[in-house]
Amino acid sequence: MREFKKVMSVFMVMMCVVAFGTALRAATIDTKAYETRIEDAWDRGDAKVFDQIIQELTPKVSDTDIDGLLILASAYYRYSLFYDEMSNTSKQLWFEGPKLAGNEQYWDKGGELIDKALDLVKKADGIAKDSPKVLPHYSLITFRKIRHCNMITAMPYMKGFLELSKKTLEVAGNNPVAVLSCAIMTLGRSPKMGGNPRNAYPLFKKAVELDPNYAEAYFWFGRFYMSPDIKAQPKLALPCFEKAASLNPKSWLYKTTAEEFKKAFPQ
Repeated sequence: MREFKKVMSVFMVMMCVVAFGTALRAATIDTKAYETRIEDAWDRGDAKVFDQIIQELTPKVSDTDIDGLLILASAYYRYSLFYDEMSNTSKQLWFEGPKLAGNEQYWDKGGELIDKALDLVKKADGIAKDSPKVLPHYSLITFRKIRHCNMITAMPYMKGFLELSKKTLEVAGNNPVAVLSCAIMTLGRSPKMGGNPRNAYPLFKKAVELDPNYAEAYFWFGRFYMSPDIKAQPKLALPCFEKAASLNPKSWLYKTTAEEFKKAFPQ
């Protein structure tokens, strides 16, 4: 009995140490500061800063820390998106997707990074199922994963594609990030995949109404007007690209897109 008590005492001490270590790791993550750094790295297109952020965050995040998992997933997501956009060597940045990935190495790198983001956001969803905090991230990351699949490898993800979009709007319908994520997913679901990209219009419209200063929403609204599955409307797309660039003048993507678009479609 005495030995059993000793074993239990040691076990309790170990559990306390583990719990304290987990709490300490979570406490050291300033998510707001990291969000700012991630968006700044994305705006400037700085791969070195992304590497630094991920290197810093990884040892701090535990599998039970939902905020830590989400901020690390966001870092991988933005880093993946950076490589996806950089792979478009044609400078026709009003389009996106594998068909425009002239630099296949960059596109493949984006695929590797989005896999890591997806693993992290799945863990966060496992902690807080269908949480309004998690679902917008889950939606956007799943969409990017599907973009890196072919028709066959996309099937396992497509199964829950519509349900994920539906849940996101149900639990976070007034969150502009959630609405934009669903708009992007709807736009990306081509008729070949059983979708209708035109249905994205009211979602993009709602996203900019919910947040008139949401540069990313305006940028994707411009891409909506140039979608290959919808008759191109450059006159409607240009104000969206210009608005995105004016709202976030630090963004290399928004600035370059607006400049190149004006050259390609003089008005």
